[in-house]
Amino acid sequence: RTEQNRRWCNKEENKSKRKAHLIVYKAIKIGKLLKPKNCQRCNSDDYIQGHHEDYNKPLDILWLCHNCHNAIHKVRR
Repeated sequence: RTEQNRRWCNKEENKSKRKAHLIVYKAIKIGKLLKPKNCQRCNSDDYIQGHHEDYNKPLDILWLCHNCHNAIHKVRR
């Protein structure tokens, strides 16, 4: 898994994604951004993840449970 993550981070097309993820992580850590406990789509409290519509706006996040996040990505494929 670590090797897979390293390769993902080093791919040119993923650099903006990685940068956005780090900005969100740091914002949560210092208290600038609060991660909600519930999904903004279905109100579930199961493993909340951040979803970016635009990686150029890293703090503009839709907080989703794992199922809703996967559903959004399936529609886009």
